[in-house]
Amino acid sequence: MSNAGAEPGWIADTPWRSRSLVLMAGLSIAGLIGIWVCYGGCRDADRWATQLNWILGAIACAGIAVLGMFSWLLAGLRAVRAEKRYVTRNLMPILPRRGRADGPSAPGELGYWADARMKRYHLSTCLLVRGKHPFSMSLDELAATGRTACGVCLPLERVS
Repeated sequence: MSNAGAEPGWIADTPWRSRSLVLMAGLSIAGLIGIWVCYGGCRDADRWATQLNWILGAIACAGIAVLGMFSWLLAGLRAVRAEKRYVTRNLMPILPRRGRADGPSAPGELGYWADARMKRYHLSTCLLVRGKHPFSMSLDELAATGRTACGVCLPLERVS
């Protein structure tokens, strides 16, 4: 990770800071101690009403312990998302873009586009052509192959 060791407080090779560890450990230990205390109080109580109060206290302490674990996960998720933004911002501009190998040269280029497996023809801007390797055809060629117009980009309505 690029953040590991970059600033004080990062734990090596993990997405967490040491303060996240302290928060998680503190809340979890406090919750577990509270559960233990409530168990002892409930065990010594002889009336249901008194036991119920201790049980509710134990449930609250369990919630505190779970909150500690959840804060640990959220801190890691936050760090992973920050790392993803870093990678996206710094590496994506140098990676080759995926797309049509021999598709339209300009996004607004008029023409009808189809793929060998397509039964319909499209405009160059149609979302259904993305990621495929279309070729340009004239209306006469399209009519000869039996292809129909796309219902999404409506090539005949936009050109007319």
